[in-house]
Amino acid sequence: MFRRFSQAEFGAGRRKDPVYLILPAAAMVAMSSMAVCHHAAAADSAAVDVKEQREALMKNVEEMVAHGGMGDAKAIVHHCQEASRYAATLKQAVEDAAGRASLDDVIRYCGRVEEIGVHADPGMLLNPALKAHAAARAAIKVPELREVRSTESNRSLPTVTP
Repeated sequence: MFRRFSQAEFGAGRRKDPVYLILPAAAMVAMSSMAVCHHAAAADSAAVDVKEQREALMKNVEEMVAHGGMGDAKAIVHHCQEASRYAATLKQAVEDAAGRASLDDVIRYCGRVEEIGVHADPGMLLNPALKAHAAARAAIKVPELREVRSTESNRSLPTVTP
């Protein structure tokens, strides 16, 4: 699959093929344009996709707890910061008082994790991280944040009558 090049093919006196110089530059341009598009879409706060925000919140709190089990304090703080950011965004879309209270709890407990910091024992970070996880799970049960499933996926199998 990959071919090894000898020193004679790419020695000090030989020029490299221009294709090898163009491909990395093209890849960098493509990645930077994707990043610009991603940031432009994230900056448009008027069109908040609640489903993606909810999934990102749950992904971050799950990973936060998983890293807590592994004892990685830096990852716990990082995922807690991300979860707090997603909770603040979701709070704008929720009108229910219970949902807003749960999202406030996520933000508050993640604030405690950030306050304790990365240099603390991961066991100290795990208690508020678990409370933030529980608050996030309670927040997504709010009807405004529940995943709306299509009616086709909820239909039962057809029954055959003789």
